[in-house]
Amino acid sequence: NNGIWLSESTTLGNVIQGNRIGTNASGTGALPNAVNGVYVGGAASVTIGGTAAGAGNLISGNGQGGVKIEGNDVSVQGNLIGTNADGTAAIANGSFQAANGGVWVVSGSNILIGGTTVTARNLLSGNGGAGVWIDGGTATVQGNWIGVNAAGTGLLGNGGDGIFVTGGADGSVIGGSVAGEGNWVVGSGLV
Repeated sequence: NNGIWLSESTTLGNVIQGNRIGTNASGTGALPNAVNGVYVGGAASVTIGGTAAGAGNLISGNGQGGVKIEGNDVSVQGNLIGTNADGTAAIANGSFQAANGGVWVVSGSNILIGGTTVTARNLLSGNGGAGVWIDGGTATVQGNWIGVNAAGTGLLGNGGDGIFVTGGADGSVIGGSVAGEGNWVVGSGLV
Protein backbone atom coordinates (compact mmCIF):
# COMPACT_ATOMS: atom_id res chain seq x y z
CA ASN A 1 0.00 0.00 0.00
CA ASN A 2 1.12 3.61 0.66
CA GLY A 3 4.24 4.31 2.68
CA ILE A 4 2.57 7.10 4.70
CA TRP A 5 -1.19 7.64 4.40
CA LEU A 6 -2.96 10.60 6.03
CA SER A 7 -6.55 9.70 5.37
CA GLU A 8 -9.13 11.90 7.10
CA SER A 9 -10.22 15.54 6.74
CA THR A 10 -10.05 15.75 10.54
CA THR A 11 -6.33 14.86 10.43
CA LEU A 12 -4.63 18.26 10.78
CA GLY A 13 -1.14 19.64 11.14
CA ASN A 14 0.96 16.58 10.33
CA VAL A 15 4.65 17.00 9.51
CA ILE A 16 6.62 14.44 7.45
CA GLN A 17 10.34 15.24 7.58
CA GLY A 18 13.73 13.57 7.26
CA ASN A 19 12.47 10.22 5.97
CA ARG A 20 13.55 7.76 3.30
CA ILE A 21 10.32 6.54 1.74
CA GLY A 22 10.61 3.74 -0.83
CA THR A 23 14.39 3.31 -0.66
CA ASN A 24 16.95 1.40 1.35
CA ALA A 25 18.57 3.07 4.35
CA SER A 26 21.48 4.43 2.34
CA GLY A 27 19.18 5.88 -0.32
CA THR A 28 20.96 4.02 -3.11
CA GLY A 29 18.27 1.55 -4.18
CA ALA A 30 14.54 0.92 -4.15
CA LEU A 31 12.61 -0.87 -1.42
CA PRO A 32 9.24 0.17 -2.82
CA ASN A 33 5.89 0.76 -1.26
CA ALA A 34 3.32 -0.79 -3.61
CA VAL A 35 1.37 2.39 -4.29
CA ASN A 36 2.50 5.92 -3.24
CA GLY A 37 5.30 7.04 -0.98
CA VAL A 38 3.06 9.65 0.72
CA TYR A 39 -0.70 9.86 0.23
CA VAL A 40 -2.54 12.88 1.64
CA GLY A 41 -6.03 11.44 1.29
CA GLY A 42 -8.20 14.16 2.81
CA ALA A 43 -5.96 15.42 5.59
CA ALA A 44 -5.22 19.15 5.79
CA SER A 45 -2.38 21.41 6.93
CA VAL A 46 0.31 18.89 6.01
CA THR A 47 4.01 19.66 5.70
CA ILE A 48 6.07 17.26 3.57
CA GLY A 49 9.73 18.19 3.96
CA GLY A 50 10.65 21.77 4.76
CA THR A 51 13.34 24.39 4.42
CA ALA A 52 15.42 23.58 7.52
CA ALA A 53 18.52 21.41 7.23
CA GLY A 54 17.55 17.72 7.31
CA ALA A 55 13.81 18.37 6.89
CA GLY A 56 13.59 17.13 3.31
CA ASN A 57 12.53 13.58 2.53
CA LEU A 58 13.87 11.12 -0.04
CA ILE A 59 10.73 9.79 -1.75
CA SER A 60 11.76 7.39 -4.51
CA GLY A 61 11.27 3.89 -5.85
CA ASN A 62 7.57 3.59 -5.04
CA GLY A 63 5.23 1.53 -7.20
CA GLN A 64 3.05 4.39 -8.42
CA GLY A 65 3.78 7.91 -7.24
CA GLY A 66 6.03 9.78 -4.87
CA VAL A 67 3.37 12.08 -3.36
CA LYS A 68 -0.38 12.02 -4.06
CA ILE A 69 -2.44 14.93 -2.70
CA GLU A 70 -6.18 15.09 -2.05
CA GLY A 71 -6.21 17.68 0.73
CA ASN A 72 -5.98 21.39 1.54
CA ASP A 73 -3.08 23.49 2.81
CA VAL A 74 -0.29 21.09 1.85
CA SER A 75 3.34 22.15 1.35
CA VAL A 76 5.95 20.00 -0.40
CA GLN A 77 9.39 21.56 0.00
CA GLY A 78 13.04 20.55 0.04
CA ASN A 79 12.51 16.94 -1.04
CA LEU A 80 14.29 14.61 -3.45
CA ILE A 81 11.56 12.80 -5.38
CA GLY A 82 12.57 10.12 -7.90
CA THR A 83 16.33 10.12 -7.29
CA ASN A 84 18.92 8.57 -5.01
CA ALA A 85 20.01 10.34 -1.82
CA ASP A 86 22.70 12.30 -3.67
CA GLY A 87 20.37 13.37 -6.48
CA THR A 88 22.78 11.88 -9.01
CA ALA A 89 20.80 8.90 -10.35
CA ALA A 90 17.19 7.86 -10.80
CA ILE A 91 15.24 5.64 -8.43
CA ALA A 92 11.97 6.12 -10.25
CA ASN A 93 8.55 6.37 -8.71
CA GLY A 94 6.12 4.50 -10.97
CA SER A 95 6.10 3.80 -14.66
CA PHE A 96 5.20 5.84 -17.73
CA GLN A 97 1.83 7.28 -16.81
CA ALA A 98 1.24 10.84 -15.68
CA ALA A 99 -0.01 9.75 -12.23
CA ASN A 100 2.96 7.46 -11.72
CA GLY A 101 5.52 10.14 -11.09
CA GLY A 102 6.75 12.72 -8.61
CA VAL A 103 3.84 14.74 -7.20
CA TRP A 104 0.20 14.19 -8.26
CA VAL A 105 -2.33 16.81 -7.13
CA VAL A 106 -5.82 15.32 -7.44
CA SER A 107 -7.81 17.87 -5.42
CA GLY A 108 -7.46 20.53 -2.76
CA SER A 109 -6.51 24.17 -2.41
CA ASN A 110 -3.53 26.14 -1.14
CA ILE A 111 -1.04 23.49 -2.22
CA LEU A 112 2.57 24.67 -2.48
CA ILE A 113 5.19 22.64 -4.33
CA GLY A 114 8.59 24.29 -3.87
CA GLY A 115 9.15 27.96 -3.09
CA THR A 116 11.38 30.91 -3.84
CA THR A 117 14.48 29.85 -1.88
CA VAL A 118 17.06 27.19 -2.62
CA THR A 119 16.11 25.32 0.54
CA ALA A 120 12.44 25.16 -0.56
CA ARG A 121 13.35 23.65 -3.94
CA ASN A 122 12.26 20.08 -4.68
CA LEU A 123 14.31 17.93 -7.02
CA LEU A 124 11.67 16.11 -9.11
CA SER A 125 13.72 13.97 -11.46
CA GLY A 126 14.04 10.40 -12.67
CA ASN A 127 10.37 9.48 -12.17
CA GLY A 128 8.56 7.08 -14.47
CA GLY A 129 5.76 9.55 -15.26
CA ALA A 130 5.42 13.32 -14.88
CA GLY A 131 7.52 15.35 -12.47
CA VAL A 132 4.35 17.18 -11.33
CA TRP A 133 0.79 16.42 -12.45
CA ILE A 134 -1.94 18.85 -11.40
CA ASP A 135 -5.14 16.97 -12.17
CA GLY A 136 -7.49 19.03 -10.02
CA GLY A 137 -7.45 21.51 -7.19
CA THR A 138 -5.27 24.60 -7.06
CA ALA A 139 -1.50 24.42 -6.69
CA THR A 140 1.47 26.77 -6.85
CA VAL A 141 4.60 25.21 -8.36
CA GLN A 142 7.66 27.42 -7.97
CA GLY A 143 11.43 27.18 -7.76
CA ASN A 144 11.74 23.46 -8.44
CA TRP A 145 14.34 21.61 -10.50
CA ILE A 146 12.60 19.07 -12.70
CA GLY A 147 14.50 16.61 -14.90
CA VAL A 148 18.02 17.57 -13.86
CA ASN A 149 20.48 16.20 -11.31
CA ALA A 150 21.01 17.85 -7.93
CA ALA A 151 24.15 19.65 -9.08
CA GLY A 152 22.42 21.05 -12.14
CA THR A 153 25.13 19.62 -14.37
CA GLY A 154 23.25 16.91 -16.26
CA LEU A 155 19.87 15.58 -17.31
CA LEU A 156 17.95 13.19 -15.08
CA GLY A 157 14.67 13.27 -16.97
CA ASN A 158 11.22 12.11 -16.01
CA GLY A 159 9.48 9.61 -18.29
CA GLY A 160 6.50 11.88 -18.84
CA ASP A 161 5.96 15.63 -18.88
CA GLY A 162 7.94 17.86 -16.57
CA ILE A 163 4.75 19.60 -15.39
CA PHE A 164 1.37 18.37 -16.66
CA VAL A 165 -1.77 20.46 -15.94
CA THR A 166 -5.23 19.16 -16.87
CA GLY A 167 -8.56 20.95 -17.16
CA GLY A 168 -9.63 20.52 -13.56
CA ALA A 169 -6.70 22.52 -12.21
CA ASP A 170 -8.13 26.04 -12.57
CA GLY A 171 -6.20 28.85 -10.90
CA SER A 172 -2.91 27.03 -10.47
CA VAL A 173 0.33 29.01 -10.74
CA ILE A 174 3.45 27.67 -12.46
CA GLY A 175 6.54 29.83 -11.86
CA GLY A 176 6.30 33.61 -11.60
CA SER A 177 8.05 36.88 -12.38
CA VAL A 178 9.77 37.33 -9.01
CA ALA A 179 13.33 36.04 -8.59
CA GLY A 180 13.31 32.40 -7.47
CA GLU A 181 9.74 31.65 -8.59
CA GLY A 182 10.66 30.05 -11.91
CA ASN A 183 11.03 26.28 -12.24
CA TRP A 184 13.84 24.65 -14.23
CA VAL A 185 12.18 22.01 -16.40
CA VAL A 186 14.31 19.87 -18.74
CA GLY A 187 14.74 16.31 -19.96
CA SER A 188 11.04 15.41 -20.16
CA GLY A 189 10.41 11.98 -21.64
CA LEU A 190 13.99 10.83 -21.16
CA VAL A 191 13.64 8.03 -18.56
